[in-house]
Amino acid sequence: MWISWDQLRPTSRIWIYPSTTNLESVREEMSNRYIRPFCESWKVHGQPLNSSFRWIDGYFLVLGVDETHQPASGCSIDSSVALIRTLQEEYKVDLMNRLYVHVWHNSQKLEVLAPANVPHAISENRLSSDSLVYQTALTQKSQLEHELLQPAGSTWLQRHFKNAITL
Repeated sequence: MWISWDQLRPTSRIWIYPSTTNLESVREEMSNRYIRPFCESWKVHGQPLNSSFRWIDGYFLVLGVDETHQPASGCSIDSSVALIRTLQEEYKVDLMNRLYVHVWHNSQKLEVLAPANVPHAISENRLSSDSLVYQTALTQKSQLEHELLQPAGSTWLQRHFKNAITL
């Protein structure tokens, strides 16, 4: 059962799907044609899931489930992955690759880096240990407010900065 994002409890479980391209131009169509209808009918063992979604900065789709009513489990999670695969196929986008680095520059521009381009971006000073990068492995709604953007040096990227210093 779809509920508004604001109705999801802070402890609600979330899944963040990052895109390698900006989806602003298709966001409304994706929402109306696929995502909201999915949330309206999303069930676990025949019981409706209180669920919602939101978009962040044009690149991130976040699905959320309030598990205080019904916890999401195997088949229900599989059905959400099927939704994401449908979106990928229909819109020719990649929403499952969490290895891409999404860097927020000066509170005004988002840059997406392929994993192989991270060392190059560091050498060109486009990515530093202080650069804010998006964390797509968050699991609770409450984490979005304070943990979505983190300095790159405090994430899995820290190994690249240690290598850059020793080179």
